[in-house]
Amino acid sequence: MTRIVEVAAINRSPSFKSELRQRAKNVKGRSLIDTSALSEGEMLLHIRVQRAKMLSEFYEGTALGEALFKEWKIGEDVLYKGLHTGFRSLTGVLENDTAGVFSAIRSGSGMTGRASKYFTWSEVKQSGGRTPNSKIGDPLIPLTDCNQLYPLIPVPPGQSEVTWIDFQGGRRDACNKENDWREMLNKDFEKSAHHPLYNFMTNPQFAKLEPIKQWKQGEHTKAINELSIHSTIKKSLLKEWQLNGVIRSNIREGAGPLNGIESINGLIQGKLNDDRAIVGIIEVAAIIAIVKAVGAALVAAAALVSAIKQKQPSAAQLFEKQIPNWADPSFNAEKDDFLTILLDENEDGTVSEQELSKILLPAGLLLGGVILMTGAKTAKNE
Repeated sequence: MTRIVEVAAINRSPSFKSELRQRAKNVKGRSLIDTSALSEGEMLLHIRVQRAKMLSEFYEGTALGEALFKEWKIGEDVLYKGLHTGFRSLTGVLENDTAGVFSAIRSGSGMTGRASKYFTWSEVKQSGGRTPNSKIGDPLIPLTDCNQLYPLIPVPPGQSEVTWIDFQGGRRDACNKENDWREMLNKDFEKSAHHPLYNFMTNPQFAKLEPIKQWKQGEHTKAINELSIHSTIKKSLLKEWQLNGVIRSNIREGAGPLNGIESINGLIQGKLNDDRAIVGIIEVAAIIAIVKAVGAALVAAAALVSAIKQKQPSAAQLFEKQIPNWADPSFNAEKDDFLTILLDENEDGTVSEQELSKILLPAGLLLGGVILMTGAKTAKNE
């Protein structure tokens, strides 16, 4: 994970904020995740490779940045040579797995099922599409021409015209669904990542929610589940993808590369700051940036459901039935979702750093006069 902690001599200093924003400028744009052409293992590795790339760009010029660059390049090499066929051993390169690339290679090599499951690999192969035994090549693969791939004419000898058209029509429909979900998720899913933020919530964090706000955690998790059902992509893969979006949005807004759990900690800290219970664990500027990222995510979330309505209206109807307030600000993660009193274990009217440390656990890397906290395991897999 990556956490930002104030140092007494530079609390809320302009140089602190300036360095975060300068580093954010180093982070390039995201690349397409071709859900219709990847196996589950390849999708996992692709997401982790993108995470390593993003973090290496943010930490450019540091030892951590160099290690992340190596992680990114090794993962990318394995991905394009063939995760399921193109590598033999990673011995000697596992000293740094901050973004989880190497663990994705180990676990993903056996995850050969299709990431999007509207077709089987055998059906894809029959149609001349990519299989996990072929190289990925250029990741910016255009959308499939479903009509060309599944023509209605000529009717094969011995086939009923009605039966053939019905069969090919079904395959076209499945192909178009894969196209639609790939396009919609790539366009708006990462950008909406902070909207169902409580999908990353831990049990200790849940205990800090106002009782009347506890419904949000279940709804945020259910929203990812519903997207998984309709896109046919595993919840765990969508959560990995969502994590990239959270980190990227936090960087862009000036919070630094905080993950999902840390973003929730920021909201908790923000509530404590508002109540004057404690100031200090997370830089105030970072908390403000997290709140901005949540607001921006609402716009993207509304755009996502609007696209689903346009392209897949039946799926949109089912999604909105299960998640009726998805596009409403009441769904947002907010500072005011959290209690102060539950954190005040000593009941002395304030929350000490010792009490708060039970949910905000620091360990750090010194960078440019401020402490940017890093801990590999929670960064790659919350």
